[in-house]
Amino acid sequence: MDKIILVVDDFNSTRQIVRSVLEKSGYTVILAESGEDALKLLNERDINLILTDLNMPGMNGIELVKLTRSSSKYYRVPVLMLTTEMDKEKIRQAYDAGITGIIKKPFDSKGFVEIVNRVLR
Repeated sequence: MDKIILVVDDFNSTRQIVRSVLEKSGYTVILAESGEDALKLLNERDINLILTDLNMPGMNGIELVKLTRSSSKYYRVPVLMLTTEMDKEKIRQAYDAGITGIIKKPFDSKGFVEIVNRVLR
């Protein structure tokens, strides 16, 4: 598919599950355990989609999205937030920052891949 997806989550198990599901669907997956690591990878690679957790130590997902949206290189790259967050204010802040959509954890693998496919069309 030649699409590269950056997965940003502070939990290794989540990163590994997401990678497994996406690689089985033909995507190339790059992993980052923090927003800071993600920014370094964004500077090194061309990324087609960013999947980020909302709540992470250090730089959270909203801060990552704001910085990503301020970059001319990644201004239009879709960003999906993977989260267990239910606070409506935080969700609103995420949309205000520029996310494309939210996927609630835990997720159904088939539905998850359908959303990713749709966003990357």
